[in-house]
Amino acid sequence: MNPLLQSFDTPYSLPPFELIKDSHFEEALTHGMKLQADRIAQIAQSNEVPTFQNTVIAFEDSGKEIRQILNIFSNLNLARTSPKLQETAKKMNPILSRHGDAIKMNVQLFARFEQLWREKETLNLGKEEEMLLRKFYNVFQKNGAGLPEKKKERLKEINSQLAKATLEFGQNLLEDTNNNQLLISDFNELNGLPNNIIDAAGELAKSKGYTDSYLFTPNQNTYLSLLTYAENRNLREKIWLAYTQRGKARNDKLIKNIVDLRLEKADMLGFQHYADFTLEDSMAKNAATVYDLLDSLWPSAIKQANSEYEELAGIAKEMGLNSVEPYDWYFLSERIRRQKYEVDEKEISEYFSLGNVQQGIFSTCSKLFGLEFKKLNQVPVYHQGVVCYEVKEKSGECIGLLYMDFFARDTKQGGAWMTKYRAQKYEKGVRVTPVISIVCNFTPPAPGSTSLLTLDEVNTFFHEFGHALHGLLSNVKFESLAGTAVPRDFVELPSQLLENWAMEPQVLESYAFHAQKGNVIPELLVDKLKASQRFNQGFALTEYLLASYLDMAYHTQKSPLVFSPEQFETELNEKLKNYLPILPRYRSTYFSHIFSGGYASSYYSYMYSEILDADVFDSFREEGIFNTSLSKKLRYEILEKGGSKEAEDMFKAFKGRNPDKKALLKRKFIT
Repeated sequence: MNPLLQSFDTPYSLPPFELIKDSHFEEALTHGMKLQADRIAQIAQSNEVPTFQNTVIAFEDSGKEIRQILNIFSNLNLARTSPKLQETAKKMNPILSRHGDAIKMNVQLFARFEQLWREKETLNLGKEEEMLLRKFYNVFQKNGAGLPEKKKERLKEINSQLAKATLEFGQNLLEDTNNNQLLISDFNELNGLPNNIIDAAGELAKSKGYTDSYLFTPNQNTYLSLLTYAENRNLREKIWLAYTQRGKARNDKLIKNIVDLRLEKADMLGFQHYADFTLEDSMAKNAATVYDLLDSLWPSAIKQANSEYEELAGIAKEMGLNSVEPYDWYFLSERIRRQKYEVDEKEISEYFSLGNVQQGIFSTCSKLFGLEFKKLNQVPVYHQGVVCYEVKEKSGECIGLLYMDFFARDTKQGGAWMTKYRAQKYEKGVRVTPVISIVCNFTPPAPGSTSLLTLDEVNTFFHEFGHALHGLLSNVKFESLAGTAVPRDFVELPSQLLENWAMEPQVLESYAFHAQKGNVIPELLVDKLKASQRFNQGFALTEYLLASYLDMAYHTQKSPLVFSPEQFETELNEKLKNYLPILPRYRSTYFSHIFSGGYASSYYSYMYSEILDADVFDSFREEGIFNTSLSKKLRYEILEKGGSKEAEDMFKAFKGRNPDKKALLKRKFIT
């Protein structure tokens, strides 16, 4: 019996992970597609006059089983993959793509939505109902429902090829990350590294059968730790090469394929390039607006980065280095940070044990929104390292379930993300509680040790928890409008906003306790830490903007790609006059955000959302970081609304005006 095809007889109707086998998914996905296809046929072929109930609601409900199965399948394939899951994904993704295309290009179904859209003023729809109708109508339009049959067939083929290529890109990246591991046998090569990083590398080596050795996987957290602390320049170069060469052998060709297919798709649907196709439903609306944003920040960013480079070159010369290479920047800047601000990242991490940081986040959410978190021990989890919490109002009402999966492993994709197993919605007037998950890649602690986070990892935890709040606090009628179902350049607002609380003194005193001594982080160290966060902002902004420009350059192509990814990046650097040893935050062959995730043409959105979050947090700075009326307003106007209102309207409802860049520029000290 396939548990994916049964009602979940588990606490809170959570997926019965212990019963689900990787071999169950192909059958379940096939069955789910058939159920939806049959229901779609009934809607499309109905002789009844189209109504919101028999068309829009029926369409919304048609895919509830396949969505549930896909949520579980996709999440496991990212967070706990296996050869069988990868094989199933390769086989089923093109089939799922064709299934989706058959629905979105269904002429009869589109005709019913067209009629409702034309008559919407006479339907007496509520705001949320109109948003759902608009969303579905736009889905049909942007997926070629109105195209001639021959073009539809080609579009289906494009979508199928893209589904296969983007999946393969991510799988290649995971394989290269695991295969490019760095084995060190000489302990002296590890000088400068924090003990927890060394211990974790020793445990990993031991688990792979190596004795008296240290094994490093080039995931982002390990990469940054080695570049920041390793005194051995050769070791820094080795991890830099292992990290930056990922995907190079196989993803080069996939990038050209993906970019060219996306261009053809955009052209077929009447757009000059893929960026304008993607951005039509965003806050930015088009590529020109995105370039205006990037261009307004670039001169200040590169000027500040050049100033920082001069300082690095000076200390490099003192150390006998003839040049500053990309793998030197973090190490040298950390030296300067220590000299200027007397701040040692290794010392700071002693105050950021994972358990305490988690309690600090819980405390912050309690003060802001009245939330309580209860750990659940007798619920199904998909890996022994995963924990689950019930999230409740102070009244005791459950608002959702939260999984947290913290540590890196070789069956997990790199990076950090929030996802869902069940979206919030209302059924027969009753709120269905969401099931949300946070996935990170923190360095696992050695047995008996405490997991210590870097400052970047603390911010990552707060960031992903902001996304989680967006999903947990959602309070809309329809699943398709719930939680993070908002434009890409708005979705990062809740996540980046919560990061602001991480370094506030009132919050630090609730979680920043020394792992051994138990004392709270000293106020003097906090002041130095906050001052040091202004440091190296030119570098941070430059590497981010380079990645955003790279994304836009690929997706504003108006003709097929002729350069290799490496040449493409070189051309972009020349155009931007970037002669510094600063690479894009993600180089092409491992830029999974845009080539296997959902951020194509949208990597800029982190910066756009940062404008929004800086502006929103300015209100809290003025009124108090735990101001009750502001936190209620934030919850009601933004976090609860999901995609039930236009993003611009949600922001205006909170701030009373359009976004302003002043708060962001002040934060970054860019004038």
